[in-house]
Amino acid sequence: MTGFGTVGAQCRELGMNPKKFGKLANHKQESWKAPLPEFIENLYHKRFKKNKPDQIKTIEEVAAARQNKKVAQQPVDQEVVE
Repeated sequence: MTGFGTVGAQCRELGMNPKKFGKLANHKQESWKAPLPEFIENLYHKRFKKNKPDQIKTIEEVAAARQNKKVAQQPVDQEVVE
């Protein structure tokens, strides 16, 4: 089994929210289900045909990159000097 960082990155690439793991992890109540990290790893491998993401980023790094991209896309207001 891998660390949460890898599983969290796999979740984000699959379009899941890793913060909501608590709701989804009920393999103790329903013993026929696989543990959530194992299930996510299987889904990831099935969809992307690889075991782990190329780059593992934290949620904070992803949010910072989005913010930087947003700021870079905003037009710069330049005052016209006459």
